[in-house]
Amino acid sequence: MKHLLSCLLMASLFFISIQLCAQDASNITVSPTEDKLIVTYDLDGKKGKVYFVKLNFKNEDGSIIKPETLSGDIGKVESGPGKAVVWDLYKDVNGLKGTIEPMIDVQETVQPGDKPDQVQPTPTPPAPKRPMIDILPDTRVQNMKKNKHIFGYKAGLGVSNVDPSQNKNSFKRKFSWEAGSFYRFNAYRRMALQVEALYHSQSWEEIFNNTESSLNRHHWLRGQALASISPIGLGMYFNGGIYGGYLLGSKEKLYLDSGTVESRLDDYPEQNGEELPFNRFDLGYVLGGSININKGRFALGVQFTQSFDEFTNEPYYAGNPERENQSLLNRSFHFYFQKSF
Repeated sequence: MKHLLSCLLMASLFFISIQLCAQDASNITVSPTEDKLIVTYDLDGKKGKVYFVKLNFKNEDGSIIKPETLSGDIGKVESGPGKAVVWDLYKDVNGLKGTIEPMIDVQETVQPGDKPDQVQPTPTPPAPKRPMIDILPDTRVQNMKKNKHIFGYKAGLGVSNVDPSQNKNSFKRKFSWEAGSFYRFNAYRRMALQVEALYHSQSWEEIFNNTESSLNRHHWLRGQALASISPIGLGMYFNGGIYGGYLLGSKEKLYLDSGTVESRLDDYPEQNGEELPFNRFDLGYVLGGSININKGRFALGVQFTQSFDEFTNEPYYAGNPERENQSLLNRSFHFYFQKSF
Protein backbone atom coordinates (compact mmCIF):
# COMPACT_ATOMS: atom_id res chain seq x y z
CA MET A 1 0.00 0.00 0.00
CA LYS A 2 2.86 2.38 0.91
CA HIS A 3 4.55 1.52 -2.36
CA LEU A 4 1.36 2.36 -4.28
CA LEU A 5 0.95 5.73 -2.47
CA SER A 6 4.58 6.59 -3.22
CA CYS A 7 4.07 5.87 -6.90
CA LEU A 8 0.92 8.01 -6.98
CA LEU A 9 2.70 10.86 -5.20
CA MET A 10 5.65 10.78 -7.61
CA ALA A 11 3.30 10.70 -10.58
CA SER A 12 1.38 13.68 -9.22
CA LEU A 13 4.58 15.67 -8.65
CA PHE A 14 5.80 14.82 -12.17
CA PHE A 15 2.47 15.94 -13.67
CA ILE A 16 2.55 19.20 -11.66
CA SER A 17 6.14 19.92 -12.76
CA ILE A 18 5.15 19.37 -16.39
CA GLN A 19 2.21 21.75 -16.02
CA LEU A 20 4.39 24.41 -14.37
CA CYS A 21 7.08 24.20 -17.02
CA ALA A 22 4.77 24.20 -20.02
CA GLN A 23 5.03 27.41 -22.01
CA ASP A 24 3.14 28.74 -24.98
CA ALA A 25 1.57 31.87 -26.40
CA SER A 26 -2.21 32.04 -26.18
CA ASN A 27 -4.97 34.56 -26.87
CA ILE A 28 -3.09 35.87 -29.90
CA THR A 29 -4.66 38.87 -31.59
CA VAL A 30 -3.46 41.01 -34.47
CA SER A 31 -4.35 44.69 -34.95
CA PRO A 32 -3.22 46.56 -38.09
CA THR A 33 -2.65 50.33 -37.98
CA GLU A 34 -1.66 52.73 -40.75
CA ASP A 35 1.87 51.37 -41.08
CA LYS A 36 2.30 48.81 -38.29
CA LEU A 37 1.02 45.44 -37.11
CA ILE A 38 0.46 44.97 -33.39
CA VAL A 39 0.45 41.37 -32.13
CA THR A 40 -0.79 40.81 -28.57
CA TYR A 41 -0.57 37.54 -26.66
CA ASP A 42 -0.45 35.92 -23.24
CA LEU A 43 2.78 34.10 -22.37
CA ASP A 44 1.85 30.97 -20.42
CA GLY A 45 4.53 29.35 -18.29
CA LYS A 46 6.08 29.19 -14.86
CA LYS A 47 5.41 32.37 -12.86
CA GLY A 48 8.33 34.80 -12.96
CA LYS A 49 10.25 32.74 -15.48
CA VAL A 50 11.79 34.35 -18.57
CA TYR A 51 11.31 32.72 -21.96
CA PHE A 52 12.73 33.49 -25.39
CA VAL A 53 9.99 34.61 -27.80
CA LYS A 54 10.31 34.77 -31.59
CA LEU A 55 7.73 36.11 -34.04
CA ASN A 56 7.47 35.11 -37.68
CA PHE A 57 4.65 35.24 -40.21
CA LYS A 58 3.59 32.61 -42.70
CA ASN A 59 2.26 33.59 -46.10
CA GLU A 60 -0.68 31.74 -47.56
CA ASP A 61 1.75 30.15 -50.06
CA GLY A 62 3.69 28.65 -47.14
CA SER A 63 6.70 31.00 -47.30
CA ILE A 64 7.97 32.48 -44.05
CA ILE A 65 8.41 36.20 -43.37
CA LYS A 66 11.02 36.94 -40.72
CA PRO A 67 10.43 40.51 -39.51
CA GLU A 68 13.42 42.45 -38.24
CA THR A 69 11.97 45.76 -37.08
CA LEU A 70 10.17 44.54 -33.95
CA SER A 71 9.69 46.22 -30.60
CA GLY A 72 7.88 45.37 -27.38
CA ASP A 73 7.64 41.95 -25.74
CA ILE A 74 10.00 40.06 -28.03
CA GLY A 75 13.22 38.19 -27.28
CA LYS A 76 13.56 37.55 -23.53
CA VAL A 77 10.09 37.96 -22.03
CA GLU A 78 8.80 37.14 -18.56
CA SER A 79 5.71 34.96 -18.48
CA GLY A 80 2.35 36.59 -17.93
CA PRO A 81 -0.66 38.05 -19.76
CA GLY A 82 -0.95 41.20 -21.85
CA LYS A 83 2.20 41.01 -24.00
CA ALA A 84 2.48 43.01 -27.22
CA VAL A 85 4.87 43.12 -30.18
CA VAL A 86 4.88 45.98 -32.71
CA TRP A 87 6.13 45.31 -36.24
CA ASP A 88 7.12 48.43 -38.18
CA LEU A 89 5.86 46.79 -41.33
CA TYR A 90 7.15 49.05 -44.11
CA LYS A 91 10.71 49.19 -42.81
CA ASP A 92 11.03 45.49 -43.69
CA VAL A 93 8.73 44.99 -46.70
CA ASN A 94 7.33 47.13 -49.50
CA GLY A 95 3.90 45.56 -49.27
CA LEU A 96 1.96 42.40 -48.52
CA LYS A 97 -0.77 40.63 -50.41
CA GLY A 98 -3.18 37.93 -49.40
CA THR A 99 -3.40 36.41 -45.93
CA ILE A 100 -0.59 35.96 -43.41
CA GLU A 101 -0.50 34.03 -40.14
CA PRO A 102 1.44 35.13 -37.04
CA MET A 103 3.64 32.35 -35.62
CA ILE A 104 4.93 32.87 -32.07
CA ASP A 105 7.68 30.46 -31.00
CA VAL A 106 8.40 30.23 -27.26
CA GLN A 107 11.60 28.61 -25.99
CA GLU A 108 12.75 28.07 -22.43
CA THR A 109 15.81 30.00 -21.21
CA VAL A 110 18.08 29.21 -18.25
CA GLN A 111 17.76 31.85 -15.52
CA PRO A 112 20.76 33.23 -13.58
CA GLY A 113 21.31 30.95 -10.59
CA ASP A 114 19.43 28.03 -12.12
CA LYS A 115 21.15 24.66 -11.89
CA PRO A 116 21.12 22.49 -14.99
CA ASP A 117 19.26 19.74 -13.21
CA GLN A 118 16.49 22.21 -12.34
CA VAL A 119 15.55 22.60 -16.01
CA GLN A 120 12.83 20.16 -16.83
CA PRO A 121 12.06 18.87 -20.30
CA THR A 122 9.13 20.75 -21.81
CA PRO A 123 6.29 18.70 -23.21
CA THR A 124 5.11 19.56 -26.68
CA PRO A 125 1.80 21.37 -26.24
CA PRO A 126 -1.00 20.96 -28.72
CA ALA A 127 -0.82 23.48 -31.56
CA PRO A 128 -2.89 26.51 -30.56
CA LYS A 129 -5.45 27.98 -32.85
CA ARG A 130 -3.63 30.79 -34.67
CA PRO A 131 -5.46 33.94 -35.76
CA MET A 132 -5.40 34.68 -39.47
CA ILE A 133 -5.28 38.27 -40.71
CA ASP A 134 -6.29 39.35 -44.14
CA ILE A 135 -3.82 41.99 -45.28
CA LEU A 136 -5.90 43.27 -48.19
CA PRO A 137 -8.88 44.76 -46.35
CA ASP A 138 -7.25 45.64 -43.04
CA THR A 139 -3.78 47.07 -43.49
CA ARG A 140 -2.20 50.07 -45.01
CA VAL A 141 -1.47 48.42 -48.37
CA GLN A 142 -5.14 48.18 -49.21
CA ASN A 143 -5.99 51.43 -47.45
CA MET A 144 -3.43 53.19 -49.64
CA LYS A 145 -5.21 51.89 -52.74
CA LYS A 146 -8.59 52.83 -51.35
CA ASN A 147 -7.39 56.25 -50.18
CA LYS A 148 -5.17 57.13 -53.14
CA HIS A 149 -7.74 59.53 -54.63
CA ILE A 150 -9.71 61.64 -52.14
CA PHE A 151 -12.27 64.37 -52.75
CA GLY A 152 -13.66 66.58 -50.04
CA TYR A 153 -14.34 70.07 -48.72
CA LYS A 154 -12.15 72.52 -46.84
CA ALA A 155 -12.90 75.58 -44.69
CA GLY A 156 -10.71 78.02 -42.82
CA LEU A 157 -11.05 80.95 -40.40
CA GLY A 158 -8.42 83.52 -39.63
CA VAL A 159 -7.18 87.00 -40.43
CA SER A 160 -5.96 88.80 -43.52
CA ASN A 161 -4.05 91.98 -44.23
CA VAL A 162 -1.83 93.60 -46.82
CA ASP A 163 1.91 94.04 -46.70
CA PRO A 164 2.42 97.66 -47.81
CA SER A 165 5.61 99.24 -49.10
CA GLN A 166 4.87 102.40 -47.10
CA ASN A 167 3.08 103.38 -43.87
CA LYS A 168 3.03 99.82 -42.54
CA ASN A 169 1.57 100.82 -39.20
CA SER A 170 -1.45 102.33 -40.91
CA PHE A 171 -2.79 98.95 -42.08
CA LYS A 172 -4.65 96.65 -39.69
CA ARG A 173 -5.61 93.03 -40.18
CA LYS A 174 -9.26 91.99 -40.15
CA PHE A 175 -11.31 88.79 -40.03
CA SER A 176 -11.01 86.50 -43.07
CA TRP A 177 -12.40 83.15 -44.14
CA GLU A 178 -12.29 80.73 -47.05
CA ALA A 179 -14.10 77.58 -48.14
CA GLY A 180 -14.18 75.21 -51.06
CA SER A 181 -13.36 71.74 -52.27
CA PHE A 182 -10.16 69.74 -52.76
CA TYR A 183 -8.77 66.73 -54.58
CA ARG A 184 -5.92 64.84 -52.89
CA PHE A 185 -3.63 62.32 -54.56
CA ASN A 186 -1.67 60.18 -52.08
CA ALA A 187 1.34 59.59 -54.28
CA TYR A 188 3.34 57.75 -51.61
CA ARG A 189 2.77 56.70 -48.04
CA ARG A 190 4.23 59.96 -46.68
CA MET A 191 3.78 62.27 -49.63
CA ALA A 192 0.66 63.71 -51.25
CA LEU A 193 -0.39 66.30 -53.80
CA GLN A 194 -3.52 68.38 -53.27
CA VAL A 195 -5.43 70.71 -55.59
CA GLU A 196 -8.01 73.12 -54.17
CA ALA A 197 -10.69 75.48 -55.49
CA LEU A 198 -11.62 78.06 -52.84
CA TYR A 199 -13.62 81.19 -52.26
CA HIS A 200 -11.37 83.55 -50.27
CA SER A 201 -12.69 86.57 -48.37
CA GLN A 202 -9.93 89.07 -47.64
CA SER A 203 -10.28 92.16 -45.43
CA TRP A 204 -8.06 94.88 -44.06
CA GLU A 205 -8.34 98.37 -42.64
CA GLU A 206 -6.30 101.45 -43.51
CA ILE A 207 -6.09 104.20 -40.88
CA PHE A 208 -5.80 107.73 -42.28
CA ASN A 209 -5.87 109.66 -39.00
CA ASN A 210 -7.51 109.54 -35.59
CA THR A 211 -11.01 109.83 -37.01
CA GLU A 212 -10.86 108.61 -40.61
CA SER A 213 -10.24 105.15 -42.02
CA SER A 214 -11.03 102.80 -44.88
CA LEU A 215 -12.36 99.25 -44.54
CA ASN A 216 -11.66 97.03 -47.57
CA ARG A 217 -13.07 93.63 -48.43
CA HIS A 218 -12.05 91.68 -51.52
CA HIS A 219 -13.66 88.54 -52.87
CA TRP A 220 -11.30 86.10 -54.59
CA LEU A 221 -11.67 82.84 -56.44
CA ARG A 222 -8.53 80.87 -55.68
CA GLY A 223 -6.93 77.76 -57.08
CA GLN A 224 -4.19 76.21 -54.95
CA ALA A 225 -1.71 73.40 -55.67
CA LEU A 226 0.03 71.95 -52.62
CA ALA A 227 2.63 69.29 -51.96
CA SER A 228 2.51 67.56 -48.57
CA ILE A 229 5.29 65.57 -46.95
CA SER A 230 5.45 63.75 -43.62
CA PRO A 231 9.11 63.20 -42.67
CA ILE A 232 8.36 61.85 -39.17
CA GLY A 233 5.01 60.12 -39.80
CA LEU A 234 2.30 60.20 -37.11
CA GLY A 235 -0.02 61.92 -39.59
CA MET A 236 1.92 65.20 -39.36
CA TYR A 237 2.49 66.94 -42.71
CA PHE A 238 4.33 70.02 -43.92
CA ASN A 239 2.48 71.69 -46.79
CA GLY A 240 3.68 74.12 -49.42
CA GLY A 241 2.73 75.31 -52.86
CA ILE A 242 1.35 78.15 -54.93
CA TYR A 243 -2.01 79.80 -55.46
CA GLY A 244 -3.59 81.83 -58.21
CA GLY A 245 -6.43 84.24 -57.49
CA TYR A 246 -9.05 86.01 -59.61
CA LEU A 247 -10.72 89.08 -58.15
CA LEU A 248 -14.50 88.60 -58.26
CA GLY A 249 -15.44 91.83 -56.54
CA SER A 250 -14.58 94.27 -53.78
CA LYS A 251 -16.16 96.77 -51.45
CA GLU A 252 -14.57 99.77 -49.76
CA LYS A 253 -16.11 101.79 -46.95
CA LEU A 254 -14.57 105.18 -46.30
CA TYR A 255 -15.26 106.50 -42.80
CA LEU A 256 -14.65 110.21 -43.19
CA ASP A 257 -15.42 113.21 -41.03
CA SER A 258 -17.92 114.26 -43.67
CA GLY A 259 -19.68 110.89 -43.64
CA THR A 260 -19.43 107.30 -44.90
CA VAL A 261 -18.77 106.58 -48.54
CA GLU A 262 -19.15 103.06 -49.96
CA SER A 263 -17.65 101.96 -53.27
CA ARG A 264 -17.79 98.66 -55.12
CA LEU A 265 -15.36 97.38 -57.72
CA ASP A 266 -17.45 98.51 -60.67
CA ASP A 267 -17.99 101.96 -59.12
CA TYR A 268 -14.39 103.12 -59.55
CA PRO A 269 -14.00 105.68 -62.36
CA GLU A 270 -11.61 105.09 -65.21
CA GLN A 271 -8.26 106.75 -64.55
CA ASN A 272 -5.11 107.02 -66.68
CA GLY A 273 -6.70 104.68 -69.20
CA GLU A 274 -7.20 101.98 -66.53
CA GLU A 275 -10.61 100.75 -65.39
CA LEU A 276 -9.68 99.30 -61.99
CA PRO A 277 -7.30 100.26 -59.18
CA PHE A 278 -6.51 96.55 -58.59
CA ASN A 279 -5.19 93.77 -60.77
CA ARG A 280 -7.73 91.07 -61.45
CA PHE A 281 -5.12 88.32 -61.04
CA ASP A 282 -2.94 87.51 -58.05
CA LEU A 283 -0.22 84.89 -57.68
CA GLY A 284 1.44 83.83 -54.43
CA TYR A 285 2.80 81.06 -52.24
CA VAL A 286 1.28 78.85 -49.53
CA LEU A 287 3.03 77.43 -46.44
CA GLY A 288 1.59 75.47 -43.53
CA GLY A 289 1.26 72.27 -41.59
CA SER A 290 -1.48 69.81 -40.74
CA ILE A 291 -2.39 66.74 -38.72
CA ASN A 292 -4.04 64.18 -40.99
CA ILE A 293 -6.19 61.18 -40.16
CA ASN A 294 -6.66 58.37 -42.65
CA LYS A 295 -4.39 59.90 -45.30
CA GLY A 296 -6.11 63.27 -45.39
CA ARG A 297 -9.73 62.16 -45.16
CA PHE A 298 -9.85 64.42 -42.13
CA ALA A 299 -7.26 67.07 -41.31
CA LEU A 300 -6.67 70.07 -39.06
CA GLY A 301 -4.04 72.60 -40.00
CA VAL A 302 -2.69 76.12 -40.35
CA GLN A 303 -1.96 77.95 -43.58
CA PHE A 304 -0.12 81.16 -44.47
CA THR A 305 -0.38 82.80 -47.90
CA GLN A 306 1.23 85.85 -49.46
CA SER A 307 1.42 87.40 -52.92
CA PHE A 308 4.60 87.25 -54.97
CA ASP A 309 3.93 90.70 -56.36
CA GLU A 310 1.66 93.66 -55.63
CA PHE A 311 -1.97 93.46 -56.67
CA THR A 312 -2.45 97.22 -56.96
CA ASN A 313 -2.62 98.58 -60.51
CA GLU A 314 0.33 100.97 -60.74
CA PRO A 315 -0.80 102.90 -63.88
CA TYR A 316 -4.17 103.64 -62.26
CA TYR A 317 -2.52 105.72 -59.52
CA ALA A 318 0.13 107.36 -61.68
CA GLY A 319 0.35 111.06 -60.79
CA ASN A 320 -1.31 110.57 -57.40
CA PRO A 321 1.37 111.55 -54.84
CA GLU A 322 -0.30 109.59 -52.03
CA ARG A 323 -0.79 106.35 -53.96
CA GLU A 324 1.53 106.02 -56.94
CA ASN A 325 4.47 104.66 -54.91
CA GLN A 326 2.37 102.47 -52.63
CA SER A 327 2.36 98.73 -53.39
CA LEU A 328 0.30 96.12 -51.55
CA LEU A 329 0.84 92.38 -51.17
CA ASN A 330 -2.02 90.11 -50.13
CA ARG A 331 -1.40 88.22 -46.89
CA SER A 332 -3.55 85.85 -44.81
CA PHE A 333 -3.31 83.30 -42.00
CA HIS A 334 -5.99 80.67 -41.41
CA PHE A 335 -6.78 77.72 -39.18
CA TYR A 336 -8.63 75.18 -41.29
CA PHE A 337 -10.15 71.74 -41.40
CA GLN A 338 -10.84 69.45 -44.32
CA LYS A 339 -12.97 66.36 -44.66
CA SER A 340 -13.61 63.92 -47.47
CA PHE A 341 -17.05 63.49 -49.00
